[in-house]
Amino acid sequence: MYAAHISARLATKGRISSTMALSESKVAVHFAPQSGYPAQGPYDPPEAYPEYQGKTLDRGNHIYAAVRETLRICGLDREHDGTPQWNPFGDLIRPGMTVFVKPNTVSHVNLAGQDLFSVIVHASILRPILDYICLALAGKGRIIIGDSQVLFGEFQPAMEASGIARMLEWYRRQTSIPIECFDLRMVRGARSWMFGRWARPKVEQDPRGYQVVDLGKDSYFEGIDANKLRIAIASYKNMRKYHGPGKHQYV
Repeated sequence: MYAAHISARLATKGRISSTMALSESKVAVHFAPQSGYPAQGPYDPPEAYPEYQGKTLDRGNHIYAAVRETLRICGLDREHDGTPQWNPFGDLIRPGMTVFVKPNTVSHVNLAGQDLFSVIVHASILRPILDYICLALAGKGRIIIGDSQVLFGEFQPAMEASGIARMLEWYRRQTSIPIECFDLRMVRGARSWMFGRWARPKVEQDPRGYQVVDLGKDSYFEGIDANKLRIAIASYKNMRKYHGPGKHQYV
């Protein structure tokens, strides 16, 4: 089963721009007849769809078909469905925009020792999403791929284990659109010699830096006792530094 929850805030030059209402939220669920993921990239589609601009196919890649069908039944660009003009992200993404994509790469390992892909996304899911983003950008704009993993997660090993790192190397050779990929965290967890506790070496890979934003009373945490707020592997006392009546700061 593959599900897509579509909601977006896509900005270009400081402006929000979309013909679809930004508050609009759609959910689509598609039940795929097969399970498992393709063994090798670059995860081409199984058939030459009318809108597909590539030249190679992977007849056994049912993942691409499942993601495409999920977008289709979500009603995206219904007017051009089944035609070469179908552009599912066209109402959300315009040429020249910066598009941010967050694949779910929680950690580089499954701590329960089970299948890693019950924890992180497989690169074959990301491939059709990138295809349709590039279609909407029409060669103009920028794509940033990033995630903020759990504290102890290792970003690059997760990118490699998911197949995303290798797939992006290939994808950058197929498009003129710049594609960046980096860890969004400011720190990550690392075992220290201090009784086996977690140290927090800096990450700070975002080349544009970091900004603290105070949502004030507009935060959904407003009205909640800050003493009750908790986050994994961090002292609750830190939450009180950034959250309180009329003050809710986020990085």
